Amino acid sequence: MHPSASNNHGREGQASHSLARSAVLLYWLALLASACAPIPKRVVLVVDGQRRVVDTEAVTVDQVLQEQQVVLGDNDRVDPPLYAELARSQTVTVTRVQVKTEKVQQAIPFERTLIRSAGQN
Repeated sequence: MHPSASNNHGREGQASHSLARSAVLLYWLALLASACAPIPKRVVLVVDGQRRVVDTEAVTVDQVLQEQQVVLGDNDRVDPPLYAELARSQTVTVTRVQVKTEKVQQAIPFERTLIRSAGQN
């Protein structure tokens, strides 16, 4: 056998092994990418007393509310919280909160006590 022939055969084996490693790596990357892909889910939104079922690929409560163009006020409450991950068949409830300041004028009954000091008559 010619020395260069055995050397070429070694290179072919290395190339084949490298190709197999690349194929395995590509397989795992594809599997990982598909695992990270958004999963379509059906969730229930209860906003302003109205219940509606929506299909979404949103990952968090905040994302589905933005997707559905639900505008939140500063004091509104959302259950579950905005950062929570959405689950299938999840119910998201938005409770509108209005803060009102009311001014009331009311007489408050009180007693008056006069205390004289020892030096006064």
